[in-house]
Amino acid sequence: MLTQLLQRLVLGPADDLRHSDLDKMTRRSPFSSFLNYLAYDHSKEYIDKIFMQLEVFYPDGDFVKTGLDIAATTGYSFYDSLIISAALKARCDTLYTEDLQNGQKIQNLTIVNPFIA
Repeated sequence: MLTQLLQRLVLGPADDLRHSDLDKMTRRSPFSSFLNYLAYDHSKEYIDKIFMQLEVFYPDGDFVKTGLDIAATTGYSFYDSLIISAALKARCDTLYTEDLQNGQKIQNLTIVNPFIA
């Protein structure tokens, strides 16, 4: 349902999104508590200006292989290594996390603990 609504947002005119659609889209989603504080028009503006600017990431075999290589060389868990691999694939410069070593560089990615940096 969320995918279909987002596709309509991207492919169709912005006015095509109805209040009932926004209700369905925000119910039981990470955005529900945030968007409950916004009027519908402001919610649509948020989706257009912020949410639709997010880069879509599609995992593939190279992503998993990179994660395995990172796990082998750093000693991080497989899942932490997949997060790093995803950040590398998305061409991020900085990964903010409190769970990994602050200041460590992996390729062009710098790990930063926002609570001590």
